Amino acid sequence: MTLTVRRTLLTGFAYLAALAVFFALRLVHLAHISGSPVVQIPIIDSLYYLNWGRRIAEGLGLGPHPFFMSPLYPLFIALAGSIGEGFTMSTLHAQLVLSALTMLLIGRYAGRRIDHRLGGPAAALLFALYAPAIYYDGVLLSASLILFLTMVAVTLLDDEPASLPAWRVAAAGLAIGLSALARPNALVLAVAFAVAFLAWGWRARPTSRGVYGRPVKQALARVVILLVTAALVILPAMLRNHRLSGQFMLTTSSAGMNLFIGNHGQANGLYTEAPWLASAEPADEAAGYEREAERRTGVELNTATASAYWAGEAVEWVASNPLDWLALEAKKLAYFFHSVESPNNVSFYGVKGYSPVLRALAFFSFGVLAALALPGLFGFGRGPRSHLPRALLLAYLAASLLFFVAGEYRYPVAGILCVYAAVTVFRIVERVRADDPIPALRAAIVIVALILVTHIPWPTMRALASSETDFFNWASVSYREGDLKNASLLYSAALAERPGWRDAHLQLALVFTEMGLHDLATREFEAAGVSQEDITRLRVEEELLAENWFGGDSAMAEMSAGELTNLAARFNSLGRAAAALSAAEHALAKDSTNLGAKFERAFALERGGRLQAAIQAYQRIEVEERDDPMLAYRIAWCYYGLGEGRQAQQSLQRAKVRAKELPEGPYRAKWLEKLAEAEIKLGNY
Repeated sequence: MTLTVRRTLLTGFAYLAALAVFFALRLVHLAHISGSPVVQIPIIDSLYYLNWGRRIAEGLGLGPHPFFMSPLYPLFIALAGSIGEGFTMSTLHAQLVLSALTMLLIGRYAGRRIDHRLGGPAAALLFALYAPAIYYDGVLLSASLILFLTMVAVTLLDDEPASLPAWRVAAAGLAIGLSALARPNALVLAVAFAVAFLAWGWRARPTSRGVYGRPVKQALARVVILLVTAALVILPAMLRNHRLSGQFMLTTSSAGMNLFIGNHGQANGLYTEAPWLASAEPADEAAGYEREAERRTGVELNTATASAYWAGEAVEWVASNPLDWLALEAKKLAYFFHSVESPNNVSFYGVKGYSPVLRALAFFSFGVLAALALPGLFGFGRGPRSHLPRALLLAYLAASLLFFVAGEYRYPVAGILCVYAAVTVFRIVERVRADDPIPALRAAIVIVALILVTHIPWPTMRALASSETDFFNWASVSYREGDLKNASLLYSAALAERPGWRDAHLQLALVFTEMGLHDLATREFEAAGVSQEDITRLRVEEELLAENWFGGDSAMAEMSAGELTNLAARFNSLGRAAAALSAAEHALAKDSTNLGAKFERAFALERGGRLQAAIQAYQRIEVEERDDPMLAYRIAWCYYGLGEGRQAQQSLQRAKVRAKELPEGPYRAKWLEKLAEAEIKLGNY
């Protein structure tokens, strides 16, 4: 066996070992989180993507609105869910496969920069062990897909600029365009790579006066190919957005809102929820920002004009407060390289609580990876092939400085950082073996300094490195879905992380109240700062509506149909579907023509999860009350709950027609606003 063959086999076995570590860690991780809220209770963007992917798989298309969120990841979910069993786990398994390919691309990229047979496998192993990579592979977010597309693009462009064939530049442009359809900030890559090509062409041009020569022409040709192919991919999304809104926007309508989030008087460099939002759910966020823009301007706005308004607010603040803005940019720079994974969805720290793999590898954070990689990228890395990875890192840094910092938004640079972390390690070893320890010592000092800087315990970052918000969000979803036991456990977990959290105490008190645990509820109300007078009032209200007061058939026999209908409505308002249904049916036994009782009965069926029966009950009422938009509105939500998106959209349109036929006035305006919000939730942007 020749030396070359032995080295090839050794490299192959090293890659197999890295793959074994990759899959072992991730499969153990998935096994631990599969029964946890991480997988069982998707929240915020994850829930939005999952529902959108399901609707696409049902053949309902991409929705009737301009995109507020990017469409590629829901398409990925739809494809994975159609192939496998269950949308969530099928998507997570598909992400493992994609990330395994990403790891091999990282290894290939490193192997071309490290003159050692184990250089590529070492970089691949770093990615296999990188804790945030394991985390992103196990959540319903687009990060793993975007990193894969990023590594595809840089791999295609990995050659001397003069040697790059046009087809590889075009393919890289397609990868960047696809990545932009998963998150628009990927478009910074096209700009950054174009600048890198032009810089190469300018430096390589002949020095004779007035002659630019072949290098500049080659660079311009590559720039044109890259930008045109990237534009071709996003063009269908742009045309669709224009057709549905009449306004020009690249891929989504959220750019102005995101610019404002990162640049205003109260901005802290991270994602923060605006005080006028009811929740951070994407549909609520979109509607909330649009309504607030309308309130401020006093004119009716659509998605695109509202986005333009918020962009203008951000630009105006920056222009009026340049020193404050510079201080804010300094914060963003520090946060970008910090070891904490800044969340804007389910956080690394919420997932870590359920995963022994993440707890064991949590030390290998972004701060450590960046500290290892930067000396290799900007010190040991030389030659024109280092320009594109540098451009990639600087491009994503620029995007974070322009908008705001989030762990998910910086993740696309992780592949390149794994490559150059391996470069740093191998270069240090080379210098030590060559009896040239000074460069190695300098690099080691820089690494230690960077680790210290990226682990500075800023108060804001310390607060982010907690799972309290995840527990609160999971609890809120459980409460909304009627799972009171799980909600109580999760709110309690949030309070264990953050004792004295008023909102969590208050929500837990409401959960205990509905569970009939009045002593515990009183304790939580008091912890939330609710006065004894208010607690007493709530108690009286609860006692009046308690099951033991209801009294059964004998008590109901003494009540009129109107009283029973009012009682059913009050039970429905508290989510007590069974009691509401009983009261409504007794009311109808006394007066079969009582439309209010018919509605409360249908609503109780809906609240109790008997959606088909609720639809039939609402439809029977529609025969008598054709002009009321409420009935078609409730039917739409029932169909939505059954996963029948097409019927839900049709019912919502019927409600909209009826609302428009109402007399001019506040009632009509309120209904139109309500239906506009429902369109966002039932459809998508």
